[in-house]
Amino acid sequence: MKLIIGFIIVLAISFISILFSNSNSSKIIDDTDRIIHTHMVLTDISEIEAKLIDLETGQRGYIITGNPDYLTPYNNSLKILDEKLEHLKEITSDNPNQTKRIVLLKASVKQKLAELALTIRLRQTKGFDAAKEVVMTDEGKIIMDKIRQHLNEIQKEELRMLDIRSVKPEQSRIRTNRILYALLLLTIITTVWITYLISESISTPLKKLKNSTQIVGEGNLQHQIDISSKDEIGQLATSFQNMMQKLQSIMTSREELQKEIEYRKEIEKSLLETRDVLVQNERELTKSNSTKDKLFSILAHDLRTPFNSMIGFADILYNDYETLSEKEVREYINIIYNGLESTYELLNNLLIWSKDQKGKLENNPLQQNLFLLSKHTIDTMQISTKEKSIQLNINIPDKLKVIVDENLYQTILRNLVSNAIKFTPKQGTVTLEAESKWDSRNNKEYIQIKVQDNGVGIAEHLKPMLFDIGEKYSTRGTEDETGSGLGLSLCMEFVEKSGGEIWFESKLNEGSTFYFTLPASNA
Repeated sequence: MKLIIGFIIVLAISFISILFSNSNSSKIIDDTDRIIHTHMVLTDISEIEAKLIDLETGQRGYIITGNPDYLTPYNNSLKILDEKLEHLKEITSDNPNQTKRIVLLKASVKQKLAELALTIRLRQTKGFDAAKEVVMTDEGKIIMDKIRQHLNEIQKEELRMLDIRSVKPEQSRIRTNRILYALLLLTIITTVWITYLISESISTPLKKLKNSTQIVGEGNLQHQIDISSKDEIGQLATSFQNMMQKLQSIMTSREELQKEIEYRKEIEKSLLETRDVLVQNERELTKSNSTKDKLFSILAHDLRTPFNSMIGFADILYNDYETLSEKEVREYINIIYNGLESTYELLNNLLIWSKDQKGKLENNPLQQNLFLLSKHTIDTMQISTKEKSIQLNINIPDKLKVIVDENLYQTILRNLVSNAIKFTPKQGTVTLEAESKWDSRNNKEYIQIKVQDNGVGIAEHLKPMLFDIGEKYSTRGTEDETGSGLGLSLCMEFVEKSGGEIWFESKLNEGSTFYFTLPASNA
């Protein structure tokens, strides 16, 4: 409350100072506007006189020479003169005496214009002598002297008013400065006085409160604070006294409270550990269920389907062999062979995948010659390429070396190349390429391997689920070859185990390109 009262007093003095300053500023601005107004009147008087001189100059030049060019300043001044007289009348309308003088001025100007027009007309119609006679009467000079007299009276009146108005702004400024200095001095004295009173009323009890906190900090909770005021500091002292009383009762049970806190922390820690275990178990259970569903799907469909087909064609060969043509026999044997080959590939992937799930799959990365390692794998797949007349190209530099486990790499490459052959039509092309690249982010070298085909491509809706073992979908090859989707899941897992990445690009009916990376031998 003391602070608020002191602030209100200082604010009131400041508000009075602002009001007074604003009032005097308005007066100074008004006086300045009046001075500017007087200068405008004086300017108009000078311009009217100049225009009249231009009129006489043009008239005389034309009368003497008869050259119409001398009438140019006459005509220009004639157009502007009336506007200047009206403007002068308008800006002096607040002064009745000036208004009367301007009425007389306009009448004299009208006479002068009539005299000038008469002489010009006589020069045009009757010649120089007729115009000269009018000029020699001195009537024009008498009218012009009268005009100058009117202009002089108007000018004197404005100069008189200018002398009066020029003094007022300076007087207002001096008066304003004096009052502002007085108000400033009053504000400083009032502020210092209020600050002293407030300081004393606040600092004394605060010192008592500070001393009391030091005593309590030394352990004396029985100390009484000697502050009886009802203001905020008194309320703070009362609250502090009550706090000490509560602290006394709390200190008596501090050990029990500490034990309770420790006990609860142990329970919380145990609950958090239990929650983490449950979350991990839930993730493993979800993964296990997904894996189990995929395994059952493979066993129930992908293994049974080729066996049913092979048993059917084997039964035909066994019972109807003698009635079949050689072409039909070769066709049925080829179907049985393809079924056995895809079933073998599936069983091989299942065996590798099973070892990996049990953690028994070895990963022994060594330095390998990439060309020799790749050619060894590709050579085992030549039968499939010959059956579909597919051209298999290997573009790998002879000296390119990687760090990878031989079995893992062969599984990755076998599955990717097998898929490329499966989904490439007859007479198609499958290309295996590799090149060395530099990873600027990690500042190391790596090898990028590419398996590219010009086959059927991958539909957009299948791309997001291509590497997901939990997704249940099946796509047949160009020659009705079967597949389980397990191979690509193995590829992804084995590439990541080898410290690389795998991705693909594909457009429907334009082919697919699978990329994967491996560490270079000097990485």
